[in-house]
Amino acid sequence: MACPITINPVMIAIGITIFAVAFVVGIYMVQYIYKDAVRRNLNAEFWMIFALIFPGVSWILYFLVRKEKRV
Repeated sequence: MACPITINPVMIAIGITIFAVAFVVGIYMVQYIYKDAVRRNLNAEFWMIFALIFPGVSWILYFLVRKEKRV
């Protein structure tokens, strides 16, 4: 006997919206880390790739280890 599965379109829309927002925020953070690393003379390519592979951990780690910008 097959169990009928009901798909709730509202839940699908909420899921897609959450995914889209998380994706846009992720891309923004990678872009921000890259530009900030260039300004601070850090290895920007390394930090960009690291942020793409390990988003949450790399963002926290970058903000902890980045150099102070001198005016």
